Amino acid sequence: MFITYYDLSCDIIRLVLKAGRDYDFIYGIPRAGLLPAVMYSSITGIPILTDAGKISTSGKVIILDDSWNNGNTMQQYIDKYGMQNISYGVVYGRSKTPGNIYQAKAIDKGRLFEWEMFTSRRVSWDIDGLMCPDVPKHFDYYAQYLVNAPLMYAPGVKIKCIITSRFEAYRDITEKWLEKNNIKYDHLIMSQRKDRNERKKYGAKDKADACKKYGVKYFLESSDRAAAAISAYGITTISIRTRNIYKKGVVINNGKQK
Repeated sequence: MFITYYDLSCDIIRLVLKAGRDYDFIYGIPRAGLLPAVMYSSITGIPILTDAGKISTSGKVIILDDSWNNGNTMQQYIDKYGMQNISYGVVYGRSKTPGNIYQAKAIDKGRLFEWEMFTSRRVSWDIDGLMCPDVPKHFDYYAQYLVNAPLMYAPGVKIKCIITSRFEAYRDITEKWLEKNNIKYDHLIMSQRKDRNERKKYGAKDKADACKKYGVKYFLESSDRAAAAISAYGITTISIRTRNIYKKGVVINNGKQK
């Protein structure tokens, strides 16, 4: 399940209705808890506490995180600050989340948050139209463009795979560009097709096959058309352009066909 910023903005209201407004301060657990804390504060007007050292001396405080997975992070705060004058809440929990933690929704199956998309090892990436702009039409010096292409999006962690339709002949240029832009990865998979017509015909399948070979959970693509084509081969694919997530060639929102 892919959870978007829009989903979060709706579900934070559900959390407010459950956890209430009777607090002096809100504290968001860094890093993922900061976003729901700001939203909760915007809805309720409750100020945000930024200094964890003042949690115990700031009256009634609710400590927030975006999710409860195995509970380790939240439990550290419970062990340190206890339950007296301190409440705890998450937007997305599990069916086994303890009852003393407020939650907007319980989601037990796999989930990926839009705000962690760039910092998740579960997501592998395309290059053109994503990490850098697509090559402009009628650009006469393709290799020169690849050398100097501007950076757009970049993963914030070392990712498992970069899977691109660029031909293998441009591996050296591509590797140097990735190094220059400090993009870390385990594998760089490039097209082995003999020409553009063959690549166009089999490109989506080639990317899907590479995803399966390297155990890629989610693949991030540059456009809806490309994402839909790859997903038709059984790979969950996200379009950076619209943040739509595709499965089996169709858009899925919260696990339901759009």
